[in-house]
Amino acid sequence: MKRILLVIVFFILVLFATAFTVLNAQSVTLNLYLREFSLPVSVLVFLALVLGAVLGILASAGMVLRRQQEVRRLKRRLALSEEEVLNLRNIPIKDRH
Repeated sequence: MKRILLVIVFFILVLFATAFTVLNAQSVTLNLYLREFSLPVSVLVFLALVLGAVLGILASAGMVLRRQQEVRRLKRRLALSEEEVLNLRNIPIKDRH
């Protein structure tokens, strides 16, 4: 059921993308000081979305790497704590009574 729903959503997205491309076929001139490009609006919007996604991933990469490092550190501390608790449980209790 989940797979069928994903396929339906994918086809709806393809239909929207196709309609967007057809409705925005007019060309726009993009001036980058050194060079000019003439691109359809739909391609320009797609490139802007891809560039934004890449920049977003790069901006969040540092935070993700710090979190992974913290998780590794906490796992080591947990392993040491569990080992200490196990060792304390194995020590025989000496009772004078």
